[in-house]
Amino acid sequence: MGKTNRRIIFTADAKLSVKKFAATDATAEKIATLTGYAILFNVSSSDRGGYVVRLLPGSPKFTTPTHAFWHHDPSRVLGSTSNGTLRLFPDDIGVKVEIDLPDTSDGRDAEELVEKQYVTGCSFSMVNAPDGDTVTENGNTILNVRSFLCDEVTITAIPAFTQTNIEVSEDDVPEDAPAKHSVRTAHALKFEKLRFDALTLP
Repeated sequence: MGKTNRRIIFTADAKLSVKKFAATDATAEKIATLTGYAILFNVSSSDRGGYVVRLLPGSPKFTTPTHAFWHHDPSRVLGSTSNGTLRLFPDDIGVKVEIDLPDTSDGRDAEELVEKQYVTGCSFSMVNAPDGDTVTENGNTILNVRSFLCDEVTITAIPAFTQTNIEVSEDDVPEDAPAKHSVRTAHALKFEKLRFDALTLP
């Protein structure tokens, strides 16, 4: 629990929902918006190796830019504060996020998995070890975090804070609109073929 100069991936659950947008053509810039709490205050994490973490109100500070990833993978970007596709809203509960998902394979996967509730959590990372105090309550060791620097929020299936859930608020592809869905599916398949062809060139 001492300070170290290393980036710490720290998983947190989220009250996420999905607001979807009807695709008018295959070049739509965003396909859905995820909303929820990536960071929660005054709740305990799961066991972090003999202790739990409790984030105090006002503890997170954010880098410029801060990114949204899929399961902490920087090669799978879902949003960024630099272009406004990731928005952060600290309040008394925690830090609410809005993520405009891109029309990419990762964006479509995230939309589908969140909608079907295969993935029900969100996480974040700490750039270095946080500032805080260790206390003992009812025999449990708790690190009360006063301050930490965050450079990433992430959609994940394995959150450390398990108190919240995920829901779909609006569907972007109505059941009576198969034509729009087929156009986007064809576009996605064409893109995947082009990428495969490029990777297999001699």
